Amino acid sequence: MSGYQARATALAQDSSKLSVLLTALSYGGNMYQFLSYSSEAQFDSFKARFYSISAGFSELTDRAILNIQPVKLKLVTAQRTAAFSDLLPAKLPMDIKPEEVAIINQVSLNDQIQKGTTLKIPVQ
Repeated sequence: MSGYQARATALAQDSSKLSVLLTALSYGGNMYQFLSYSSEAQFDSFKARFYSISAGFSELTDRAILNIQPVKLKLVTAQRTAAFSDLLPAKLPMDIKPEEVAIINQVSLNDQIQKGTTLKIPVQ
């Protein structure tokens, strides 16, 4: 693994000074970048944490994490007219909240969904 780090000072929109640390690492044919920043006055108090982020970068080998399957959206046809919340499965994957599924479908949980309406339901 190879890479570089650069530290710079920048001005925020309100003209206050920011200290910026950019770390770029090359690994497995990909480039990974970490951008850390704080006010110039507070940078030293965060510096150790900023440097530890890139120092902790390594190959992921944890099988429990590597085996996680992505959440996908399944198109489902409403089989009956009901409130959107009543058409959701009892258990949604990866702690997805019913409110989030409503947003994906551009409805509210209490909206009446007509039979035959196509819904996007997350599945794993």
